[in-house]
Amino acid sequence: MRSEVLSSYLESIKKTKLKYTSYFRNITEYNTDDQDQNAVSYNITKTTLNLLKNLADEKIGYIPKSEISHLPTIFDYSEISDYVEKNLSFNDRNEVEEDKTLLQLIPIAVIKEKGKDEFLVGTKAVRATSSSSPEKGKTLCYFGGHVREEDANLLGSGSKLDVLKQCVYREVKEEIGIDLDPDQLNPKCIWVRDGTKSDHHLAVVFIIELSLSRIKLSVDGEEFARYEKKGRTGTGDIVSAYELMQSKIDTWTQNIIKNVAAANYREKDPTQPTLFSGKR
Repeated sequence: MRSEVLSSYLESIKKTKLKYTSYFRNITEYNTDDQDQNAVSYNITKTTLNLLKNLADEKIGYIPKSEISHLPTIFDYSEISDYVEKNLSFNDRNEVEEDKTLLQLIPIAVIKEKGKDEFLVGTKAVRATSSSSPEKGKTLCYFGGHVREEDANLLGSGSKLDVLKQCVYREVKEEIGIDLDPDQLNPKCIWVRDGTKSDHHLAVVFIIELSLSRIKLSVDGEEFARYEKKGRTGTGDIVSAYELMQSKIDTWTQNIIKNVAAANYREKDPTQPTLFSGKR
């Protein structure tokens, strides 16, 4: 290749790196000067494989439990905002999950009908949950997941609350294909300590009110069950708070309905027809 063409490529790469560095987890440079073709091929292949391995090793966000263990099951994010700003860190998911002194942050979106206690729900696919998961076989009134290192890298110098919001946006987009803009400045947190995996996961709950009849979902079938099977609620159904409380639900959903997003559910008349709105 001609030297002027190579020079233009290098200049383009430099400008791209300068402008978009924050969007990449890692940028690696490799100088091939003064190396023969065999050495270049070997070293580039080895470097690429190592980079792919690092990408596959998901790094998730956590904080130490020690200084916040006194907090109740449900509390305002403001109670831990300074602590999260100082202590949010990332490490390989396997290592974080093995360390019981760490608390994994799980931002979640509760998507409900405007002005009503009706919720967009999901059911995890069988292959997406382990036998010990509190979500296994349950109807969930939320979507979301672990904070990843790329959520923080994308925002650069943003606050840690902004990182949590970015995580919610990404997870909901991946799971059900819609764009959300969580704008709460002081979301509720749920930390259930019941001897299950919930002991090591802290839900940060963002309430999103939408006109649910107007949204179109694109459900990730690897993560969620798309359709109702044998009477179970499928992902994308719209369910009232009362109906949810009569269903098989996890402890986060219980706490969300009782204490966070639908305090009036007890007033629903159990003799009234179901408020299921059907499939999407």
